[in-house]
Amino acid sequence: RVFHHGAILYNAKSGIRSPKDLEGRTVGVHRGYTVTTGVWARSILQHEYGVDLKKVTWLLSGDEHVEEFRPPANVVPVEKGKKLEDMLASCEIPAAVNIELDHPDVKSLIANPKEAGFEALRARGHYPINHTVVVKDELLNTYPDLAADLFNAFVEAKRPYIERLQTDQIATPSKTDQTYKRVMDITGADPLPYGIEPNRQMIEAVVQYALEQDIVTHPFRMEDLFAKGTLDLVG
Repeated sequence: RVFHHGAILYNAKSGIRSPKDLEGRTVGVHRGYTVTTGVWARSILQHEYGVDLKKVTWLLSGDEHVEEFRPPANVVPVEKGKKLEDMLASCEIPAAVNIELDHPDVKSLIANPKEAGFEALRARGHYPINHTVVVKDELLNTYPDLAADLFNAFVEAKRPYIERLQTDQIATPSKTDQTYKRVMDITGADPLPYGIEPNRQMIEAVVQYALEQDIVTHPFRMEDLFAKGTLDLVG
């Protein structure tokens, strides 16, 4: 899990002074419109900074994960042969999401993004999820306990790490370790909770953001998304 406030970069020579200035401009997006980091980053722009996402043209560097997905009209592919990194460095586009670029004019659009992420956690419980584990229905039909067994295996694998994190036994903490420790200090809880209930707020949020961003056409119930054997599991 990671915060995405630092995923939005801009060129300081572009005339952009605040996130709201992105309206009416073209913003690059690494890979597809549906990629998770882009969804979370756009939600931050909308819900924390009041950006009207429909007034931004989103310029994609890659294809979508789902071939039949049709993006909204303000989502367009990059011109063949062009790279978002070069376009941002040259100020051809003023900003981009989820790219890596070391350039003196390119900075995080959100000041002190690391602390902004922690503040969002404190203020509204914002703590993004990026991945889930998927099992084919045919396997679940053959092995009904498979989903629960996988869940429990991941819980057991996680437990030693959380114990080391709680007791400061990680000799050289990585940036990720440090983030999880801060989350633990802020929430007083496991920074990597598994299961629907401890993650319900974020699951419902990302479904809502996907609706707002025209990625999906209708909301989903938890029961429609997760295997029956895992609905009540927490770890």
